[in-house]
Formats: sequence, structure tokens, C-alpha cells
Amino acid sequence: MTLHALLSATETTDDGETLRAAQLIAGQYLIERQAALCRDAGVTLIFVCVDRMTDDLVKAFDRLRAIGLPVEPVRRASEILDRTRPRDPLMLVLDGLYANGDQVSAFAAGPANAVFVTADTPVTRGLERIDADLRWAGLALTRCELLADLADLPDDWDLPSTLLRRSVQRGATRLSCAPALFERGDLVVIDSAGAANALSARVYDSAAVGESGVVMANILAPIARIVGPALLARSARSSILDGAAIALLVAAIIGWATGWIALGAFSGLVGLVFVALGRYVALFTLEPARRAWWGWLLTGLPIAATLALGAYLAFSGRSDWSGAIAALVLATTLVHADAAAKTPQSQWFYRIAPDAGLAFVVCGASALLGQLVLGTGIAALIASAALAIGALARRREDGTRFIPN
Repeated sequence: MTLHALLSATETTDDGETLRAAQLIAGQYLIERQAALCRDAGVTLIFVCVDRMTDDLVKAFDRLRAIGLPVEPVRRASEILDRTRPRDPLMLVLDGLYANGDQVSAFAAGPANAVFVTADTPVTRGLERIDADLRWAGLALTRCELLADLADLPDDWDLPSTLLRRSVQRGATRLSCAPALFERGDLVVIDSAGAANALSARVYDSAAVGESGVVMANILAPIARIVGPALLARSARSSILDGAAIALLVAAIIGWATGWIALGAFSGLVGLVFVALGRYVALFTLEPARRAWWGWLLTGLPIAATLALGAYLAFSGRSDWSGAIAALVLATTLVHADAAAKTPQSQWFYRIAPDAGLAFVVCGASALLGQLVLGTGIAALIASAALAIGALARRREDGTRFIPN
């Protein structure tokens, strides 16, 4: 049996025009989030009940199909019956429901005929009533065979609501959830633009970029958290931001290889800002998965810039081998710091770990002061010391002691 889902995009917000499903939550249409959660719960085919196709809804469907999510707009039960088998389970999701992935996945793995219900309280009063004491909490699981009874349903009837009631009449198991989930905002029904904006603000506040590096974590990531919401409101895509970052980092390599150190450092720093913005935006948008080499490129280009600096110091006529060696040490340290950031570390290590931003700031500033070799050496020394402190702290946390030979 194959699990399918029936979403709905027919209800409007309190303005009477905007569809709940087309409300933007942290840069993502609500219907996009619902579809993604269904996919993560094991749903194979996603049907969306519609009565009109607005521009925003068309855009949301296009974005879902671009990442390989099979979404089919339907108006009648017969359209679903033609694509499914009678015994296939079908999950219903309330129009406008914002839930988390654990709730949806756990419900999808539950009884084959079940309804998620909650107590009738002031905070749940807007939900559909199941009986005198309970209201529908937004999720239900039934079988496609029930759709056969609804094949001739008049067009002005609400298909998901009628299917829900038919499932309840057939004795669906009632799985209770506390009204506190709605009070805390773990479950939210987006019925107004104000509710969408408030939820977006909460999602932005709770987002963790998870950056590592003294400059990235303490300066660039906070910038991304400030600027990112404005970009998401304009439907920014992380792939475009990453492309801009790559172009700027390549310019930094060229600048450092040809002696334009300060200009190259500025280009590199701006490139890292775009890297941070791209990672932030990627937290909230559904985009096609990129190949592994894309991430390696964003990590490797700043290190390549440091190697380009070493090559410039060694072979540009200056023959300053001490500076070249310092640049090589700096590049090696950045490689080790990147590897260390991929393993569990103390939280403070992520904030002091050496990163490419440190190289761009120190080397760029020293070039402006006419002390490029000294600045490169200082950057290498700071980076090596931070990495050594992190390694010693890790050994101590693991219960081991460093004993020199």
C-alpha cells in the first residue's frame, strides 16, 4: 500500500481574498511546507483540493515540482480515485495548518484509520467540530476507498471536510492532543496575515545558522540573520546567493594572486557575507539538492585565496619566503579548522575557531598599513593558537590528557 496525502487550498484568510495555503511563512508558502512535511512522512503522491488557481498557488506548485515533489491539483474525488488504489492510506491535512515534522511523521505512522482531535476550548474554537466535546486538530488518516462514496459529490461541497466526517462515521480512532499545543504555537492555523507574520517572526528568531569561525559566527552570521528575512520576503534563492559568493571569492583569489591584497580581501569578505546569507536562506526554502562539489567549492575557494597570497609573496619578485610560509601555515590551519567544525566541539570553539574571514580581515588590514608579511604571520599565529586551544580542550573533555613525548 502506498501512502498519499490530500491537502486543501480553498479557505481564505480574514481578508476574504488571500488563500491560507498561499500565505508566506518565513519565505515559504504554507502549502510548500505542508507538502514537504508529507514527503518526509513517506507520502508518495500529494493531492491539493482547489477551487481556483491563484498566481501564488501556481508559483508554489511550480516550486514544488522543481524539487521533484509530485503535487496534483484536484476538484473531485474521482480525480484521486483514478490515481490511487482503494486500500491505499490517505492523509488529510487541514487547510492553513502549520505543524512540525515530528507531529506529521508520527501521525502518518499511526493507526490506518485515525483522526487527530483536541478539546473544545476558546483557543481551538475555530477548528472543525467532531462532536460535542472535541474538535479536529488538523490531521486525519483514512483509506482511498472512502472516496468512492463521494465520487458524485456536488462541486460546492467541501471534499476534505466531507471525507473527514465519513471517516469519523466509520469509527476512526481518535488520537488526542492537548489544546496547549495550539496555545504554545506548536500547532497553528494561519487564518490571517497577522498570524502569518507573527509565526514568521517566531520562526526567524528560532533559526540557528550553525556557523563556525571567529568572523563568520560572530560577525557575518548575525548580519545574515538581520538581512535574511528581507531577502526571504522577496523570494530570494540560496542558489543565486551562493553563485554571487563564488564569483566574489574567485575575484578575491585573483586579487591576492596579482598583488591587489586589500581589494581582494574586501571581495572575499563580501563573498563570505553571501555565503552566510545563502546558508540562512537555505534553512527556509525548498530547492533542488546540490551536488557535493558545490559545498566543497564554497569551502575551498577562501583557502585557495590564502594559497594565492603565498604564491604572490614567493614568486612576484618579492621572494618573501617567510610570508609565503606563513600563508601556507594559515591555509593548512583553515583546512584543519574546517574539518574540526564537522565534529562535535564545545560551543565556544565554534566562536573562536579560525576561518577565512580572519585571513581576509588581518591580511587586508596589514596590506593597507604596508605590513603584509607581518600581518600574514600574525594571522597564521592566531589561527594556529585557536586551533591548538580547541584541540587541547577537546582532549580534556574526552577525559584524556596530552602528554608530550
